[in-house]
Amino acid sequence: GRYEPKAPTSAEALVGSLSSSGGGGVLLDVGAGLGFFSLAAAARGFPVIAYEWNGGDELLEASVAHNGFGELVDVRVVRIGGRGEEYCRAIASAETAARRTLAGPRGRGARARGVDIDHELLGVSDAALERTRERLAEAAATRVDTTVDAGVDGYARDDEGERDDGVRRLRSLLRSDPAKRTRGSHPLPSVRVPTPRVPVHLTRESISHGGDSPFTCEIAHEARISSVDDELGVGQKGVGPHVTVAAMRIGFGDGWERHVLEGARRLLTTAPPPVVLVELSPRLNPGPTDERIATHAALDWLWSLGYTDVAHSGEICEERWRNVTRHADTRGGGGGADHALKQPTWCHASRADLPALAYGAGTEPESVLLHHESAADES
Repeated sequence: GRYEPKAPTSAEALVGSLSSSGGGGVLLDVGAGLGFFSLAAAARGFPVIAYEWNGGDELLEASVAHNGFGELVDVRVVRIGGRGEEYCRAIASAETAARRTLAGPRGRGARARGVDIDHELLGVSDAALERTRERLAEAAATRVDTTVDAGVDGYARDDEGERDDGVRRLRSLLRSDPAKRTRGSHPLPSVRVPTPRVPVHLTRESISHGGDSPFTCEIAHEARISSVDDELGVGQKGVGPHVTVAAMRIGFGDGWERHVLEGARRLLTTAPPPVVLVELSPRLNPGPTDERIATHAALDWLWSLGYTDVAHSGEICEERWRNVTRHADTRGGGGGADHALKQPTWCHASRADLPALAYGAGTEPESVLLHHESAADES
């Protein structure tokens, strides 16, 4: 990849991308928080649809009103998530784990101190959770195991019965000691990073609907979890969204970003926003699926859709820069103060760099900014 000077910030980069899009369209801010990105866009005159919940919406609405952006920022109190069996399995697993934790010493101790920790729960009934588990068990009993080319949830077509060796080679390569990748003073032949292939479990129902049949998830329905596609009215038959999305930000940074992307699959394939900003942290979601493999698959899928201008900012970018400067110092390439290398805020990524984003993301989110190739053609 290549590097840029230590500017701009994520908000500046996103709003700047809106400015260069030629006008028209809205910023879709999913997980808007206190509204830093939404307010930055509104301050430049761009309309925003901001999704926030769990009480954060009240602070966001107050901030929007205080700044006089009521006509530009549409705050919607809707919990945005994913869609399908895999997402349902993930939230059922998370709900079960949260209930166990909160019923244990940690939960009792927190409540004794007057700490409100029930926000970690979906707020669904025991009966709904039990019925969802039964539905998932039924789906597991009737599914067909397959491996497929990269997709956010793997809904592609392949008849192979086992996981592709490329995934095992990739995982082995990423876990291996760099010192072991050389033979004496000569590096081993480079290993081509394969297109990620992930194990997928298609139910008979989803197969009959071409892999895009929404899985009936009762706890998601009871918790009133929606998806980007459902909110914008993007249909299965190529029906476009109700609004033109000039940029989309997925700002959770809590490990659920891949599922939100899956919930925007139809938007991304039928009317792709020119710019997508994702706060990536797959390690924070210890679900039933290896999120790092699945996140690599999601990033590769976005690349295949035309999001081939990728930049990232955060710990991974800083680590890449340390490696570059360490190599320069080792070779005596410092060149004095006048030629000092400036640490970047943003690192550009090629397709071969995508695994590092998925596997290297730690507890702090990595901001990943993706520009669609159509935006470059128009500029």
